[in-house]
Amino acid sequence: MAMRSTTTVLVATLLLSSQAQSLLSLPFVLAWTYLTSDALPYHAAVSNGESVYVPLSGGRILALKLATGAALWTENYHGDFTTRLQIHEDVIYAALAGRNHNEESAYELLAIAARRGEILWRYRCPQMITSLSVDSSPKSRRVYVGTAQGTLYALDPSTGLPLWQFHAHGAIRGPATEVGASVYVGSDDGHLYALTTADGIVRWAFETRGPVRSPVEASAKLIYFGSFDGWVYAVNRRTGKQAWKMRTGAAIQAKPTLVGDHLIVASYDNFVYGLHPSTGGIRWKARLSGRIVADPLVSDDAVLVSALRDHQLIVLNARTGRMINVIELGREFEIAGPPTLANGMVVMITNRGIVAARSRAPQSYQAPPGEMKSEELLRGRFMERVLPTMPSRYPSHDPGYHPVAHIGCG
Repeated sequence: MAMRSTTTVLVATLLLSSQAQSLLSLPFVLAWTYLTSDALPYHAAVSNGESVYVPLSGGRILALKLATGAALWTENYHGDFTTRLQIHEDVIYAALAGRNHNEESAYELLAIAARRGEILWRYRCPQMITSLSVDSSPKSRRVYVGTAQGTLYALDPSTGLPLWQFHAHGAIRGPATEVGASVYVGSDDGHLYALTTADGIVRWAFETRGPVRSPVEASAKLIYFGSFDGWVYAVNRRTGKQAWKMRTGAAIQAKPTLVGDHLIVASYDNFVYGLHPSTGGIRWKARLSGRIVADPLVSDDAVLVSALRDHQLIVLNARTGRMINVIELGREFEIAGPPTLANGMVVMITNRGIVAARSRAPQSYQAPPGEMKSEELLRGRFMERVLPTMPSRYPSHDPGYHPVAHIGCG
């Protein structure tokens, strides 16, 4: 299907405006939309602050101008994306599965120049890549690749050459996180592993009763992470000894996130929890309309959370759990993947394509030349004419369905 870039209207409601201090607490207006049925659900767009890069079906990447949504380039890298894209210092990292000239399964990681789309290097992996993360610390930067067979590779970001590898007893589907001299990674074998950054030697392993796929959050002394057993854990960074655990009603895939002296935890049970980071005590909890798999986005003391298949993004006060903003996409759109926050813009993949919004007071918003206003859209019956032609790509409503069983996350 041919793609189309156009503009529509995004409604934002501001609640408790006297307490709104952060970017996420301000009203949002639509910046642009890029309508396409080829954007991949359960994936996320990535941005370098100037452009946004969207994974499309068939191994294609679409580059758009962040401010306007104008198309910059599209390249086909031939295959299927097996993890979410990653970006660092104007390099996009993409994991693909395809076929070689003998029609055998082939897996590779590509490093791609963000400005031009050309391949800088490729690493051919012997196993399917199901996890991808990039460490950005200045002293020791790595690209971490996890596989369906449980191997974690640390690659040199300049060349793609392996530096070391570690073997778990189950698939690695969550991102590895480097904190100081250790890198932490979970496995479907139920463990969180602490490895040495320099050579991948195991410092300690902490066992849970379910797959560990969430990223970790770190404080000065503790590591926080969730498990598919429904518990969020806090363990000592140095020893791996449990400090506390707190049970939610379902699996946890999203990253537990520290905001001041609150730990924000989102669960498949549809709830967002505000916990005491030292004890795990529940300070508040807020219910959303669906499963939460996306990592919370934070600006000051405001937290943006989203549920799959919903048409709203919710902003909560991290201290109280009270809703302080609602970004309404309209019922024609369903959230299909984690939103991205970049340079004052929120960008998300929906069932209809890409939606980008900017935080701006409604009274100060002036439509740029050529942008249609809401009354023009209504007269043109834009929603009725265009959106029904683009069917939803969601799977059937199944209470036992887990997105991570459909695609590896990273």
